[in-house]
Amino acid sequence: MEPKLNANIIKRAIRAPFDYYNRFMLRQSFRSQAADSRGPNERTVEYPFALKALSFSHYQDILDVGSGLSPWPATLAACGYHVTAIDEMTTYWNESIINKHFHVIHGDITAPQLNKTFGIVTCISTLEHIPKHAEAMRCMVSLMKDDGILILSFPYNEHRYLHNIYDHPNAGYGHGAGFITQIYDRQTINGWLSANNLESIDQKYFQCFSGELWSFGQRRFPMKEVRVDESHHLTCLVMKKARY
Repeated sequence: MEPKLNANIIKRAIRAPFDYYNRFMLRQSFRSQAADSRGPNERTVEYPFALKALSFSHYQDILDVGSGLSPWPATLAACGYHVTAIDEMTTYWNESIINKHFHVIHGDITAPQLNKTFGIVTCISTLEHIPKHAEAMRCMVSLMKDDGILILSFPYNEHRYLHNIYDHPNAGYGHGAGFITQIYDRQTINGWLSANNLESIDQKYFQCFSGELWSFGQRRFPMKEVRVDESHHLTCLVMKKARY
């Protein structure tokens, strides 16, 4: 028993400084995140919608696209799902980042290097930043199992597509950002559906700002779910892949 006891003591002695360092770094990171909080944002409506949308599928394996720094993939894993997370992590962030909540694979969804398919794909507030959005949609669907579901959210206007709202002189923020933020419209969604043999099974609309388009005017809180014919700035939707 003595050699085993000594080995355990040695392991604890070696691990102790690493544990202390990690706790210290995590505390500093959490304090920084708390200090940088800018108030509630659209995740307050996107996450509840996405969690409810999981009930549309019997699958338990999820691919999360564009995880970035968010706790979303960790939240899904805490709900019992088997989660794979992917993020290109260069164009949007323009720096090296690490998700402190979950392991995220560095990969481009328009040229994915994944060798499996998933019953559920989530893409929360990410698709608007991908210039080749049609290619991103095609690749996400190619990674879905038949009868799988795709859960999306992004800035939206029923009748008007904009390539980059942050180039607009009336944008409330985002001027000079190193990434684009598209506003999608009904025509764009219909194009995705027809090109990828998808069916739209749920869509909600949310009013997030006081102005006409995304980032115009003041941010509304709480954000309000509205009808499609009312002023809206964000949509959340679920698409289903048809069986062949």
